[in-house]
Amino acid sequence: MLYKYSDLKKKGYAHKDIERLVDQRIMFKIEKGVYSNRRNVTELSTFLVKHPNVIFTLESAFFYHGMTSKRPDKYVVVTKKPAWRIVDPQIKQYFMDAAIYDIGVTKIQVNNTWIPIYDKERMLIELVRYRKKLDPEYYQEIKNYYHRHPEIIDMRKLKGYLNQFVSKKKITEVILTEVL
Repeated sequence: MLYKYSDLKKKGYAHKDIERLVDQRIMFKIEKGVYSNRRNVTELSTFLVKHPNVIFTLESAFFYHGMTSKRPDKYVVVTKKPAWRIVDPQIKQYFMDAAIYDIGVTKIQVNNTWIPIYDKERMLIELVRYRKKLDPEYYQEIKNYYHRHPEIIDMRKLKGYLNQFVSKKKITEVILTEVL
């Protein structure tokens, strides 16, 4: 199990107690501020302990959902406005209005780690919303995936999600004319 330093402090461990546990190899220091009772932990699980309020989106979500083999250079995540900017070179952060932040959030297992991620219906909406910010070839690849696999989309769920977006009409038009 992974722990933040602050969580260990809240559980009553003093700094010296934590150091003693590390010296005795009962606890392992994974990186600054992150500890584990196991020696080997994944980078992804460490990332989620450090950043528990993120949701994977765009390039990261498309990759983890198996829609592309292109692994993103950074974790692409979204946080709810108004959030602090995450200062971490391994993160590309977007900010989302609270009204639409939780729409389509699910969890999937990646390398024995459960990650918060938008489902495929929400990712179709995000593909259209961010199409001008994505590389055109990459956009085409993901668009083609949706086109080749229409069975992955729950249309009732997609319609329910779309009703909550201000630009519903434009997003729907692009989905119907370009993607599906």
